[in-house]
Amino acid sequence: MHQGIYCEIYSDRSIVAPNYTLVDLSRTHYESPPYDRKPWGDRLQLYKASDYEQRTNLVSKAARHEDPVGV
Repeated sequence: MHQGIYCEIYSDRSIVAPNYTLVDLSRTHYESPPYDRKPWGDRLQLYKASDYEQRTNLVSKAARHEDPVGV
């Protein structure tokens, strides 16, 4: 059995699981494609559950070719 909470407010979505939080803002920033799209690190956000203030976006780290898990 999977455990987590799914939330959708207008076009923004998030999933809060025991170890990670995923935030999907991709539909919000899709108003003038393709030239006005924000980078993936701004549209998709992945945080460890221990990162309470959500300061280290693991998607941004992966986009910069850093080790996303070794935070």
